[in-house]
Amino acid sequence: MTTIEEGKKGRKEEYIDTNVSIKQHSIQSIIDAWNQLEPYGIKMIYRINPGSKRCTSLIALLEQFGEEKVIQAVDKVKQSDFLQGKTDTRFSLNFDWFINPDNFEKVLDGKYAEKFKKPTKNNNNFERRQYDMDDLESKLLGR
Repeated sequence: MTTIEEGKKGRKEEYIDTNVSIKQHSIQSIIDAWNQLEPYGIKMIYRINPGSKRCTSLIALLEQFGEEKVIQAVDKVKQSDFLQGKTDTRFSLNFDWFINPDNFEKVLDGKYAEKFKKPTKNNNNFERRQYDMDDLESKLLGR
């Protein structure tokens, strides 16, 4: 027969084990979302060692923002030429930079999505015209 304290201890251990498995699932979801950035030139990550600085930083982000917000921030990388390294060859996005709390908040807020748009290559302030070449050809040939 168990005492009340032993019963509480057993339930507490079950809660801790469940909490760890939930965190493991969230971490794996983040890894999967991050690895979908490979076609955009972002290096993949294969695992995050429990107890590492990377793991503790990611868990802190998950606790503060939640899994959904972290995945939203990962998706914002797809919309940013700067984060993909297309506008500045000196910058290279990696996972450790991304999970830095200051950098993460900037990405989540969309700071890099609009600010670093590619400039147009023309030397005037006019918008480039879009032509339908098939339509122009038919008009020129009188069809």
